[in-house]
Amino acid sequence: MKSQTEQSLKSVSELDAKCLVKLVSTHYAQQDEELFMKLITAISNCSTFKNNQDSLREAGCLEALWDLLKSSAPETIKSVVVQAMSNLAVNEANQQFLKDCIPDILDALASANYEGLQLNCLTALLNLSVLPQNHVKFPELGMELLFSKFDAAAQSTDNEKLQALKVLVNLSCNEESIPRLLNAKVPPAFLRLYLNPAVTEAILLRHAVFLRNILRYAAAHVECLSICAHRPDSLGSSLSSGQIMCDLHARSTVIAATTANQELRGISGDILGFSGARQQPELAAAAF
Repeated sequence: MKSQTEQSLKSVSELDAKCLVKLVSTHYAQQDEELFMKLITAISNCSTFKNNQDSLREAGCLEALWDLLKSSAPETIKSVVVQAMSNLAVNEANQQFLKDCIPDILDALASANYEGLQLNCLTALLNLSVLPQNHVKFPELGMELLFSKFDAAAQSTDNEKLQALKVLVNLSCNEESIPRLLNAKVPPAFLRLYLNPAVTEAILLRHAVFLRNILRYAAAHVECLSICAHRPDSLGSSLSSGQIMCDLHARSTVIAATTANQELRGISGDILGFSGARQQPELAAAAF
C-alpha cells in the first residue's frame, strides 16, 4: 500500500494538479481546516518529486501558495505551505516566480511563533538563496532577521541557527550582497559563536566560511568597511574593532592547529591572514 501511495505521488497528472490547486485556491475561511490541511500536505508531498514540479507550476500552484502565505490561515497551515514552496524552489524554473515571495517568507519568519513555520521558512530561504540573482530580494532588514536568530533572547534551536547560517553563507558568496551584510545590525552572540570552543563543527565550519568571505571582501574594499563601521552594532562596526579582530585571530590560530577537519583548517588559516592584516590599521589609528 505504501509503495502504491508513493508511486501515485511521484507522478501527478495535469488534471490532478489542476484539481488540487483549484481546491486550495478557494478562500481559506470557506474550507474545513482538517480537509484543507490534507490538501496542502498532498501538494507538499507531491512537490518533493521532480516530475511534479513543472506540472504544479503550470497548474498555478505557485500563485495559490503565495496567496495562502499572505492569508490569515493558521501558522500550522502556513508551515506546510512554505514547506511546499521550499520543495518547489529546487526547480530553477520555479525560482523565477518564487524569488518574488522572499520578502513575504521573511515576514512570515519574523512573526512566526510556531517552530515548524520558522524552520520551514529558513529552509525555503536557503533554497531560494542558492542563486545569486535572487539575493537582491533579501533586504538589509531581512539579513538582520537572520542574524537575530543567534541572539540569546530568540531562543533559536541549533537547527534554526544552522539553517540561518547557511542562508548567510550563500549571501556572503555574492559580493553585491556583502555591503548590506556589513551594514546590518548583528547581536554580539553572532561573532562569539566562532570564539566558542563548544560550538558544533557543522556550525563552526559555516561560520568560518561566512567570516572568510566577509573579511576577504573587506580587505579589498576598505572604504566600504569604513562607511559601515560608523553604524552602531553593525557587522562592519564589529569587524572594525581591534579587540574583535585580535579575538578572531587568536581563535583561528587554535582552530588551525587543532582541528582534524582539513577544510576548516584551511579556512581558519585564511581568517588568520585577513584578521592579522586588519589589526595593523587599528594599531596605527590608536597611535595617532
